[in-house]
Amino acid sequence: MLTKKDIAGMIAVISATYKNAFNEASDKTLGIVVNVWFNALKDYDQKLVQYAFGEVLKERTFQPTLADITLKINELQEATMDSPEELWNEFRKILKYTNRNAGSLNFINAIELNGKSQAQIARENIEQAYANASQEIKDYCMNWQEMVQVGKQLYDYEDAVFLKARFLKAIPRLRNRAKILREINEKCLISSTKKLLEEKE
Repeated sequence: MLTKKDIAGMIAVISATYKNAFNEASDKTLGIVVNVWFNALKDYDQKLVQYAFGEVLKERTFQPTLADITLKINELQEATMDSPEELWNEFRKILKYTNRNAGSLNFINAIELNGKSQAQIARENIEQAYANASQEIKDYCMNWQEMVQVGKQLYDYEDAVFLKARFLKAIPRLRNRAKILREINEKCLISSTKKLLEEKE
């Protein structure tokens, strides 16, 4: 998990590596920079951020910016993303698992040895499957209940064929939407940082 200490370390490396980078910044300004960078990068995996930072340092002849790092992260993520067909295979397995559990969702009075009803166990299993799914699958279904409804389409061959086509068609749109949301969040952070710096002056 990425921490503010990681970000402060990155800022320190930039300051030590690039002439005049953050050298005249006050502690308050450095604190703002650390907070902005942390808020922009906190949702990414720590190792991915550190690797992207290292790659940017190797490539740049002048001070890297937050935008340089997020662009590199996005580039690395796109290079390692599952193909739409791989996502479909994952989704199909999850839906089959969901279907096996969905049959027990109505058994609220059937209590197991652990004291939970079969319905409760089935719901927990489906919720866990949804939580562990790739982000694109979560974006496609929105919640575990919708995943149960989508799973019913696998029972009919024709519905399953159309489901696959719709899913594969949706993947680029979902990825583009996620990318746009990340960019909007980054722009909002930059805007709020400018306001903070203006207030400081």
